[in-house]
Amino acid sequence: MAMKSKTFSLLGLIFCLACLTALIISFASDKWVVSTETEVVGFKNLGLWSVCFEMYQPPPYALVDRRYDGCWWVLDKELELLRHYLFPDWFVGTQVLVTLGLVFELICLIGQIVNIINCFPHSRFKEKITLGISLTAGLLHGITGVLLSVAVIMFGVRASNSSGWIEKPDQNYLSWSFGM
Repeated sequence: MAMKSKTFSLLGLIFCLACLTALIISFASDKWVVSTETEVVGFKNLGLWSVCFEMYQPPPYALVDRRYDGCWWVLDKELELLRHYLFPDWFVGTQVLVTLGLVFELICLIGQIVNIINCFPHSRFKEKITLGISLTAGLLHGITGVLLSVAVIMFGVRASNSSGWIEKPDQNYLSWSFGM
């Protein structure tokens, strides 16, 4: 029985590491939405936490009279005037959901490691503690799955259908980071 439990714990750890790796790559990359133009002038690409422009002049309805060039962190002070236009509520909601998913996955990883290295070898409640940690990790995996599903659906639908969000929506597509 102990060998079977150890095998499931190792499989859980491998699953957790794979999920966490994909989530970190997606979280940190700037390729959620990418422009298809070969001669890009304006919007280039966007991730959850960075956006890249090349001589970008926001549209008149954005009420910003400035050009942007290069890649920017979304919370940069220079993007303050553009934030209401470029990062609508649904985008911020996606950031929150993905961030919560990342935190929950990190907690799952810690729980899996605690179970595998047997942190409670002499406790009389060892089996209950191990079971509790495993159930908590499984529950957090489930919650993470729901959070990330909602985030991906919300971002995919809104990014594809928000014609006033980024100009030339027909020349932008959801890229590999979004798919991770």
